[in-house]
Amino acid sequence: WLSAARLVWPNLPPGGELRLYHAAHGGITVNASGVQGADGFHALSAAALDTALRERFRHLASAPAFALPTLAASEVRSLLKGQLVVARLVQGQVTHATQLQIQGVLDDVYAAQARDQTLGVSFDEAGRPVFRVWAPTARSVELAVVGQPLRTMTEDPGSGVWSHTGEAAWVNNAYYTYRVQVYSRQDGGVVLRTLRLPVQAVHHLRPARARGLPGAGRCPGAGMPATGFGAAC
Repeated sequence: WLSAARLVWPNLPPGGELRLYHAAHGGITVNASGVQGADGFHALSAAALDTALRERFRHLASAPAFALPTLAASEVRSLLKGQLVVARLVQGQVTHATQLQIQGVLDDVYAAQARDQTLGVSFDEAGRPVFRVWAPTARSVELAVVGQPLRTMTEDPGSGVWSHTGEAAWVNNAYYTYRVQVYSRQDGGVVLRTLRLPVQAVHHLRPARARGLPGAGRCPGAGMPATGFGAAC
């Protein structure tokens, strides 16, 4: 999935009907009976890549390209938080199906506003630590400071950055990590992950050791390679 409006599917045979199926909590399966477990789908239409996309993704410039319907544009951010499967149907029968690689569309939708965000820990004018993590595919993010109740972080929908302003008393006196609720391809559903952070001082706030997916200001699920169904982009 290269941009909010375009996706490509290398080596796809011509013809047939293409559909983008989505499920907020996962559960989509594909078998001889067709696509099961989806919340719904968007019909895709044959299209062309513009010059900017062809230049950016030169290895995909000649791949069959498809457009999402205009009405789906407002749903892109929510679609990216769940499971996505694109399928080709011929006379109502599924002939091909794949999950999507989403690195391109994540950049297209979020990069412009996320670029100027300060990730990790910074400080406001009152000396309070401000925690920020880029997690556009997350359904929720919590800040876990050792010895403190979990703090719910707030998402900026434009940038995909989640943030929380902590207490000045935590400075030089707190270990922290993040708990992220996110759709996981490997698990086939929405899971709760503890985000592992580098074990080093960050503006005098030291991240706690925690098991989970690696990351430093990025969430699990963002930019993962496709598995299971194939390799549409």
